Amino acid sequence: MAFNRKKEEENFLDLDDRLIIWNEENLSCDIHYVTEVNDESVIVAGRIVAPKKLCNVATSSEGRVYMYQAPAVAIQHVETLAKLEQSMVLQQITNYKPEPKENPNLDLKHWALVGLLFVAIIAAAF
Repeated sequence: MAFNRKKEEENFLDLDDRLIIWNEENLSCDIHYVTEVNDESVIVAGRIVAPKKLCNVATSSEGRVYMYQAPAVAIQHVETLAKLEQSMVLQQITNYKPEPKENPNLDLKHWALVGLLFVAIIAAAF
């Protein structure tokens, strides 16, 4: 029995989820493949972030279908959120700074001490 459940879960993960954005004002819709679903939103790779609470969910033979009904203003807002999220990720990537050395003066002090030790050994030998 547990084996069948695991097999069903594996099959479920192979399915393709879609997001349908229904624009009531223009009587049109956009269909996109979903790239990520989390507790708060349904995400389409950098294009759309739709609030999951406002989506109706249905299942089809190919996967889950999230239906988001919104006026044109809300659709623009959702696309703006996706662009903002993508730019934040890019900003975090480009702001990467390597870890600084402990103390750059430590190298200079180290070599100065090595030099003094070398001079002391030469002086002691003569």
